[in-house]
Amino acid sequence: MANGNTYDLRQLTQSQQTLRALQSQFGTLQLGRFQALRRQFYSYQQYGTGSTQFNFFGSAIGNAGQTRQLTNMPLAGSFGTSHFLLKAIRCKYFVNANLTPASYTGTDATAGLYADLVNGFAQAGVLEFDVNAKNFVNISKPFLNAPPADGRIEIQSAGQVDADTDQYPYAELNRRAENIYLVDPELFIAAQQNFSCSISYPSGALTLRGGGYSAALNTALFIGISLDGIEFRPVQ
Repeated sequence: MANGNTYDLRQLTQSQQTLRALQSQFGTLQLGRFQALRRQFYSYQQYGTGSTQFNFFGSAIGNAGQTRQLTNMPLAGSFGTSHFLLKAIRCKYFVNANLTPASYTGTDATAGLYADLVNGFAQAGVLEFDVNAKNFVNISKPFLNAPPADGRIEIQSAGQVDADTDQYPYAELNRRAENIYLVDPELFIAAQQNFSCSISYPSGALTLRGGGYSAALNTALFIGISLDGIEFRPVQ
């Protein structure tokens, strides 16, 4: 309920967990002290041969070569003075430049990004999300069970490569919004709390199967994690 300068956060999130945590720390929350907004925090790492674990959100913008394309974290492993209500987790990837047509051979399932999504890193792995060194989320095959689910329509790469299909071999992670991985119950991460997120391959490193990748950043494969939720940040 709204009354003067007080405000019930349940009108924004319907989350009793969030309301209890904020009220225990600040008492009655003052509308003028905090603002709530929908936010996604993301972190990407270059996928390379021989790696059995990829750690995300461990660097802030500007640290260790982290550009805004790779992360938008203000601090390493923390939301700083903001609180964050984690509602969904998405696993994503990107390649800066299109793979060259020479990377594909007709409908060969061992060529290009197709091979890695169908037979490579997307078919294995374990995602772990910890807060203050305590595990809260554990997802097997995260690229399949926690796909981008951003509602984007699927677009196939066109090209006169195969006379029968007129298409390169093509595969995509599920983009349908209803397939988003929801964190249930929602996870409240208080300001200054440390968290970590990783994708590991306990059975061993999975090398890139498709061709056309380069160690140069313009054609390297990057995998990442996006945390989707509500940020409660102080009003300056």
